[in-house]
Amino acid sequence: MANEVKKGELFIREVLAKLKGDGAEATAAKVGRKALSAFEGQIASLNSKKVDLENAVEEAEEALSSATFPTSVFSNNQSYIDGILSAQKSVDQAKENLESVNKALEYFNTKLASF
Repeated sequence: MANEVKKGELFIREVLAKLKGDGAEATAAKVGRKALSAFEGQIASLNSKKVDLENAVEEAEEALSSATFPTSVFSNNQSYIDGILSAQKSVDQAKENLESVNKALEYFNTKLASF
């Protein structure tokens, strides 16, 4: 809702600037609307990516559980251990990717709030 208010204020400023003949103010209002739009688009994209990455973490954790607790007898101890290590690496990578997106979301939300 706050962004809608900001957009409305920028729209009104642009209209007033055009009525007064102030090109610089009208340009500034356009830049402001474009900047808000860019941040909102970036945040929406990151939120979508976050959902995908949360699912990737869940799937990686399930794979780790399956590797750790197999449902059939394994014949090679080293393959069993290698499978666990590989699955753990996938969990760690998925969590790093999610953390990176969370940090980016925090950054862009903070920037947007400062407008």
